[in-house]
Amino acid sequence: MELTRLPQGATNSVAVYQAQMTWILQEEIPGSIGIFIDDGGIKGPRSLYNQERIPESPSIRRLIWEYAITLDRILFRIEEAGLTISGSKPSFCVPALDIVGHVLSLKGRTISKQKINKIQNWPTPLKKKEIRGFLGLCAYVRLFIENFSQIASQLRRLTRKDVDWDWDQKCE
Repeated sequence: MELTRLPQGATNSVAVYQAQMTWILQEEIPGSIGIFIDDGGIKGPRSLYNQERIPESPSIRRLIWEYAITLDRILFRIEEAGLTISGSKPSFCVPALDIVGHVLSLKGRTISKQKINKIQNWPTPLKKKEIRGFLGLCAYVRLFIENFSQIASQLRRLTRKDVDWDWDQKCE
């Protein structure tokens, strides 16, 4: 019998998973793969190589070949550790990947459209708890907003216990 789901009460599962994957793939991190919580992103080549093809097989582009070699090496390490991967979950050879609200691609890291829409459509907070929720959501995009801390300071001020609720145009 083999477990395919965690038993009820396995509260440390994320930390255990991340620690095990980091150990198993330690020689591949950060060069070829990044592990984040329960996701792993295998990095492709940093260049398209001008669509160059490999001499051994002219129908295969060099960037796909290099990615396949990296993928094979990582999957081998996972198999050697006695782990399996669900066939329905992975996405291979995709031009962009959405991981925890960030879209990673050859162009770099951007914010996912879903995160932007969620922030833009967030209702006006009526309680301190709702401001905390909004600030938590905005934490995903703080890397992309210059002076984020200064911009959000008015909202953070309202979350303090010693400050009375005073929602004004500055907050909006």
